[in-house]
Amino acid sequence: MRCQSRFCSNTPTTFTSCSRTVPRRCLNRLLCKSMLTVDVAVVGGGPAGLAAAVALQRANPGLKVHVFERTSMKARGAAVLVGVNGLLALKAIDGQLVENMLSKAIKLEGSDRYNLNTGDYIESLPMRNEIYKEQYGFNPSLLGWADITDALKAALPADSISINSAITGYKQLPDNTIQLLGPANGSSSNGNNNNPASSSTCASSSGSSGSNNAADSSSSGASTPSSQQQQQQQQPVVAICKALVGADGWFSQIRE
Repeated sequence: MRCQSRFCSNTPTTFTSCSRTVPRRCLNRLLCKSMLTVDVAVVGGGPAGLAAAVALQRANPGLKVHVFERTSMKARGAAVLVGVNGLLALKAIDGQLVENMLSKAIKLEGSDRYNLNTGDYIESLPMRNEIYKEQYGFNPSLLGWADITDALKAALPADSISINSAITGYKQLPDNTIQLLGPANGSSSNGNNNNPASSSTCASSSGSSGSNNAADSSSSGASTPSSQQQQQQQQPVVAICKALVGADGWFSQIRE
């Protein structure tokens, strides 16, 4: 009997373990039952992605939000000058959160201008900290990248972030749920996937419940899958979500 899960590949291959041969489709069915399923998936664990995840959970504590980050989230970068608009946005999410960040911030008193061609000193420009503080309640602050991300990570449940978990694509199904796809089989990913999302994966399906494999589809006269469809079929499904937020940088693979 074929596995009827729409997340399984139904590939009639086998694997051998402990002197027992088990149909691959049965393994897929077992794996898909334990597939990580969330309400909202945020791809990208930088300041923007983490802030989005915290904002969603503050707005609806019952919402199951999960962040997928392709790196190990080690400290990186030097510092970020967070403007008043960014601080106001963080305050709207969680006032205590922004106060914790500002306790580690460096207050800039001004900047010096130099001639780009000669290197000659031109003038000093003081920061208008008092004006910003009076008008907005904050002044621009210099924060370490790690100070920002650490504060945001601490505001999320520990099991709601998957590190070393590259999400390279997605596939929306007819019931409007979304499959998150990992790197294609045989391609490299960043490090070991020591995270909840990697505990079980299954192959990307054609999208309909109980659908047959590619061989079955071709026998019914269906057209040959496009290169994009073939790539999706090779990419493992690492999680299922209802909504997807692409916060994976300037060259996003999710928003393109």
